[in-house]
Amino acid sequence: MKKTITALMIAMGLYGCASTANPPNKFATDNYQQQVVSSVDYVDGFANFESQNFPEASLEAADMTKLMQADMAFNQGLYQLAAPMYYDLAMHYKDPRIIYKGIVAYQNSDAIRSDSTKLDSLVTLLISVAPTSNIAKLYAIPDSLDNGSYGEAVKNLDSLIAVNKAHAGDLFLFVTTLLSTHNYAHGGANMEKFGDYVADKYAKYPEALLLASITYNNVGNGDKLLATLNKINNKYPTWEFPIFWNAGLLANANNTDLLAKMLQQDMANRKSPSDNMENLYVSVFIKLNQLEQAQQYITSSPDYHSAHGNMLVNSAVIDYKLGNSESAIKQLERAQSGGYDLNGTVNFALGALNANNGKPQVAVEYFESAASANPNIASIAGVGIINSYLLESNFAGIDSYIESIANLSGKAAPRDILISKLSIYTQLRQFDYGYNVAKHDAKAYPRDKTVSYLYASLAALSTGHTKEAMDLYKKYIKLNPKDAAGYNDLAYLLADKTTNYKQALSYAQKAYKISPKDPAVLDTLGWVYFKLGQYTKAESYIAQSYQVFRDPETANHLRQVYVAEGKKDAADKIVATTPDVNNPALINKQMIEQSMLLLMYYQFGASFGK
Repeated sequence: MKKTITALMIAMGLYGCASTANPPNKFATDNYQQQVVSSVDYVDGFANFESQNFPEASLEAADMTKLMQADMAFNQGLYQLAAPMYYDLAMHYKDPRIIYKGIVAYQNSDAIRSDSTKLDSLVTLLISVAPTSNIAKLYAIPDSLDNGSYGEAVKNLDSLIAVNKAHAGDLFLFVTTLLSTHNYAHGGANMEKFGDYVADKYAKYPEALLLASITYNNVGNGDKLLATLNKINNKYPTWEFPIFWNAGLLANANNTDLLAKMLQQDMANRKSPSDNMENLYVSVFIKLNQLEQAQQYITSSPDYHSAHGNMLVNSAVIDYKLGNSESAIKQLERAQSGGYDLNGTVNFALGALNANNGKPQVAVEYFESAASANPNIASIAGVGIINSYLLESNFAGIDSYIESIANLSGKAAPRDILISKLSIYTQLRQFDYGYNVAKHDAKAYPRDKTVSYLYASLAALSTGHTKEAMDLYKKYIKLNPKDAAGYNDLAYLLADKTTNYKQALSYAQKAYKISPKDPAVLDTLGWVYFKLGQYTKAESYIAQSYQVFRDPETANHLRQVYVAEGKKDAADKIVATTPDVNNPALINKQMIEQSMLLLMYYQFGASFGK
């Protein structure tokens, strides 16, 4: 069940901290993360139903095959596939072994974890068929609190601790993870009462105090939560883990008021916060949009004045959010020069910021470094490289980059490289240059459907090549008569650049017959009818396209139709909600936003890197 807890910690932002510090004591944050995982390993040992005289189900042949398939999926980590098979078998045979595997599968599958009904059913079934098993007693604790059985929850906890005193901390941690999920309604008054009981009877265990703090968090009792965290800080001053855990839950619940109070108390009391904790402080300031306070905290930190990369990145993020990109660049350069790279995200952010500041060559170098450092961001860094070259109209640089990527990917055939170039230049709206590339190289592939279509498209979209584009589209239609795109594009070209609307209608209708739901085809057919003065038909088709794809061109077409029909109010309401995503300036703005999100994710974690 290890991945259950790992997924939970990621959801709470516990793995996103960038600190390299790892002091060798029990309460160091990184060490405690491992202890949570170890607690799951220990609890897994409870699921030994054979030693507790629970008979193993005798499966029918078909169901035995189903169980084997479920086990194979489970062992490969394919929990989404395993879970429903285990569920069906568990409900039929009521074997606690199968039930428990079903619970684990549902808890580990991101895609179906939200299906709490089936998970709750399995937990209830486990408690019913194996009530004396340790694993059932553990799962029964939140279930009892949820159902008003406070006494039963206490009884189960006490019995488990009594026979497992050496691993009491593991048990408290595991119950804490159960109470931190969204599978229970959190028990109201019983939950708080349970927290009081645990904090009082088991006060000598730090994990018990953590569990108590989570119960107060669940019911929104800020006073008890803060008091418990203050007690933890006084007894275990280096133990930051409870703050991370509670902060993640409060952030996910959007309880910003209590989150702010908790962090203010911790900042006032904690003498030597780790890098992880400093990141958490800053991330909460950002979440609360208290940017000036964040900057004040950063500049007052000794780490900032000693040029510690962790705090320099924090400062850069705040500088950017305050609109000071030059200062953000300086802080990131200082961090990068000191070896603080954050898996390439510092270089990626420097690339985006320098591109925006009119330094495309510098930007390219940073993007290349980012791509080399982190394969996960290589693709988006490539977009940054191409866009940086585009900002200075360096088409030779773009060509060279496309060729280098093709060589690295093993797709260095001239045809593949040509298709990549033509596709990218079309997407970047660099039609004239793309047309020149096609004009020069496409003749080597006269029967290639993809090359022919891209060549025709670039001829149509570039300046002064309408007649050639028509001929190229007709050639493409002969090569690929079942593709609606050729008929559609030729129809639009005829309607938009000539007065031969009847021929345009013929091609548009052929495209519609092949692909009647394609929004581009619907828009073209409607636009042809508009040119023919048949406004009712034009509105019918373009309105359908607009509902799917609200780009500027479709919006403009529908607006013109409404104006022609005298529907001024309707025309005024038409807006384009799909931006021109291929505009270089817009791409660069998006790159900066993405770079800051990546920095924040790596620096602050999943819950706060938003």
